[in-house]
Amino acid sequence: MKGCYSIKLKPGAISFAITSTRRVPIPLLKQTKAELERMVEEKVITPVLKPTEWCAPVVIVPKSDGNVRICVDLIELNKNVMRELNPLPKAEYSLNLLTGAKMFSKLDANSGFWQIPLDKKSSYLATFITPFGHLIDGQGIHPDTDKISAIENYQQPTNKKELKQLLGMANCLAKFVPNYSDILFPLISMLSNKVTFVWEAPQEAAFQKMKKILSSDPVLMIFDPGKVTTVTTDASSYGLGATICQKQADARGSVIAYASSILTPMESRYAQIEKEGSEKFRDYLTGMHFKIETDHKLLIPIFSKKNLDDLSPRLQRIKLQMMFSYTIVHIPGK
Repeated sequence: MKGCYSIKLKPGAISFAITSTRRVPIPLLKQTKAELERMVEEKVITPVLKPTEWCAPVVIVPKSDGNVRICVDLIELNKNVMRELNPLPKAEYSLNLLTGAKMFSKLDANSGFWQIPLDKKSSYLATFITPFGHLIDGQGIHPDTDKISAIENYQQPTNKKELKQLLGMANCLAKFVPNYSDILFPLISMLSNKVTFVWEAPQEAAFQKMKKILSSDPVLMIFDPGKVTTVTTDASSYGLGATICQKQADARGSVIAYASSILTPMESRYAQIEKEGSEKFRDYLTGMHFKIETDHKLLIPIFSKKNLDDLSPRLQRIKLQMMFSYTIVHIPGK
């Protein structure tokens, strides 16, 4: 594109993508969000709604007037950029060129670093992550309404590239959707190189179901390590699912998070009992006692009574990975 700058990477450049944002002081969050919105409105930055190989941390710098300056730590990208050497002329040399001049002026470009736009390909190299993405109130944690709107307004994908963009957007909200992998399996399976892209009734049904769940304003409670915690697991022929809940003061069970994953072709051939070992909630469960509910009755003796030596090597590995303090109970399937 004319007038745009193109970032050139070194051969063999290694991409870098940070997955968690740096902390922003709480008193600066309001100003940070306002400045990001202003930059979007002025088309200085554009929200990225798909996975990227490059993603840098944002750096918030307080200004003397109470506002903030948005900076980005691109040190990892800079390591992989082919530098263009454009040395500035010496001041003495430039002053000597003013011989005979009678009128002088001084120019200062407003927001000088924003004056040269990046081309589309290069702009993704400068992607950065912000500290926003969830809305929290007295009810719990809600997904960002902007992200929900982006999915609701997304047109039906016409190829695998567009489908990958859609799923990248949906993955950001996966913890709000029960049985996420099962619901979106008709879409996720289309990404295989062995499958030709077609959009038929199963794909449309999965697409609309995801929109319906997200548009219902799903809410997750904030985890409290002092409350009674239950993990419910389930496995289908092609996916794993789990839910972590906590009992509230009024005896209601509130969802903390959902987790799910698609099984690989090799994993899908495992026995049902070997599909239940999920560690999705390790950060919540380590160091506390909790209850596991499963509809697979054979898990009860395996994970509560049988000696390690009596299990298959694969189940031994799963049990060793689940060195938590838990009680496992059977819940009849529906």
